[in-house]
Amino acid sequence: MKNPEFTAETYTGAISPRTYRQILANRLVLARIDAEAIDIAGDRSLLAIIDRSLTHCSGPGWDKTAAQLRRWISHGDLDELSSRLLDPRPEFEAFRVLSPLVTVYSTPKISAVVRRRSQHRIQYR
Repeated sequence: MKNPEFTAETYTGAISPRTYRQILANRLVLARIDAEAIDIAGDRSLLAIIDRSLTHCSGPGWDKTAAQLRRWISHGDLDELSSRLLDPRPEFEAFRVLSPLVTVYSTPKISAVVRRRSQHRIQYR
């Protein structure tokens, strides 16, 4: 998997606790998908979830973001997904909001790790 330009550990801008939790959950889920060779390209329910999520989002750019997510998921492109989902910069927030990967592929163990690691995070650096 391709590393993003910035991570929650290397980014010097403000990172909200929500963003930190999203990034950590996505990192663990993407690692699971990679390690277990889960075929996200064959899981058409992921595309339906993106479409449902998009109905709750308005404003410029959401359609383009959803189209990119659909394309990367349809091709099983973990490099492109990780470079957007794990980058804490605000311009990648829409990818984390629309991505169905945590919803579908998280486990109780992943949720527990995210809770434990983010428990005492300060709100902003």
